[in-house]
Order: sequence, then structure tokens, then C-alpha cells
Amino acid sequence: RKPSGQSKKTSLAASMR
Repeated sequence: RKPSGQSKKTSLAASMR
């Protein structure tokens, strides 16, 4: 199962915050 591109983007944004 590959994670959705949006999911990865959200993770990155959360990490940056």
C-alpha cells in the first residue's frame, strides 16, 4: 500500500510546524 501524495505533504507540513 503506497501512501497518498497528499498524506506525505501533510506530514511534511506538520513536521515543519
